[in-house]
Amino acid sequence: MSTYSNSQIVGKIPSFWPKKVFYGWIIVFVSFWDSMLTAGIGGYGFGVFMRHLSSPSGGLGWSRGAISWVALIRMVTTLIISPIVGKFADTKDGPRIMMVIGAIIAGFALIVMYWLQSLWQFYLLFGVVWGGAMTALGGMLLGPAIVSKWFIRKRGRALAIGTMGISAGGVIAIPLVSILIDQFGWRLAWVILGIIMLTTILPLGGIFMRRSPEDVGLKPDGDSDTNLRDSSSRGSNPIIKTEAITGSYTLKQSFSSKVFWVLIGAQTLGGLSLPPVLMHQLAYMEDKGFEAGTAAAIGTIAALFAGIGKIPWGMLAERFPVRYVMAVAFVSAGMSLWILVTGKTISSLVIYGIFYGLGMGGMPPLFNLAWASYFGRDHIGEIRGWATPLTRWTGGASPVFAGLIYDWVGSYNIAFIVFSISWILAGIASLFAGNPKEPLFDIT
Repeated sequence: MSTYSNSQIVGKIPSFWPKKVFYGWIIVFVSFWDSMLTAGIGGYGFGVFMRHLSSPSGGLGWSRGAISWVALIRMVTTLIISPIVGKFADTKDGPRIMMVIGAIIAGFALIVMYWLQSLWQFYLLFGVVWGGAMTALGGMLLGPAIVSKWFIRKRGRALAIGTMGISAGGVIAIPLVSILIDQFGWRLAWVILGIIMLTTILPLGGIFMRRSPEDVGLKPDGDSDTNLRDSSSRGSNPIIKTEAITGSYTLKQSFSSKVFWVLIGAQTLGGLSLPPVLMHQLAYMEDKGFEAGTAAAIGTIAALFAGIGKIPWGMLAERFPVRYVMAVAFVSAGMSLWILVTGKTISSLVIYGIFYGLGMGGMPPLFNLAWASYFGRDHIGEIRGWATPLTRWTGGASPVFAGLIYDWVGSYNIAFIVFSISWILAGIASLFAGNPKEPLFDIT
């Protein structure tokens, strides 16, 4: 049975919240906003800063390879603290505390970037400090883990909406950062972004974040049915199509499951491709002879369509086994990267932006749904906390790989071909997950 009990209500929702609206949707919004800022600043928006940091005139003149090492440093930071963050996410007040502390640390780290002078300062502030806060805020850990606790029947669409923030971060951050740098310079741009973090995520997390519906006397999805076991598996209810288990794996049980390692492999391959493309795609397009404004527009198109595609991917995964939907999304993302590698016209770049955005946009909601569907709600934070460092290492190393390839041969072509192949392999690997299976001994 679930570890959550309505007889042990440990919190309450804000008094001004309308009772007719299921509170889980504000949790989705908080996850959306959190993901939008962390991905927008740490991923999409950083691609704009890279051009200025590497510029000898007006910037600091660092090589792209040297700048890219920050992704590896962030990965190591994530590897160290994500098990702690994941475990904390399953505790009563853990999610709220992490969002408040994470927002404070992230905001001040960005503000201090104003005084940036040397690489070691950059690695410390944006790699260690920001990287740690980004893990605590958890656009790919905390938010999805909590949303998965609040929804079962509508989990696919809820996770899709929450992770749309990642794509919204690209749609908003690329033009916003470009405008801020043009108007105020790249140093003040960091300060303004830090203030935005402090004035938005801090109050949202502190006021609204709650661990689970049972903590405030509610049921997942806002249902009145107390029998959650009869409302979450495919075929047990004609209205519910989501393929998911009804029990919950412990961390030890998940490590002994074959599907745990299948998902680790698939997400590792996908993670090898996603961060470096976001970090280097604008510079890659400029190297091909396109203007900075054109490259920024294509990057925004990719982010826009990544957001547009998330809800359809999530709803498809409510109707069909998530492993099949993952395979389609990831293979299409890999094939689309070839358009960027071979494209020589603006129209080809637009096609790349649309189709790559649609494909890679499926990664956050589909993986988040897969983890919850295969391992249940109760220990999902702890399980994801240990899975994260096992999957994120490639996302830390691959941007460095792309930057070094560019420094060595003067082109990103080889790197982006590798990323294309990796996406395709991630899709194929997903097919080996099989059907969700209940834990042999449900001891939750």
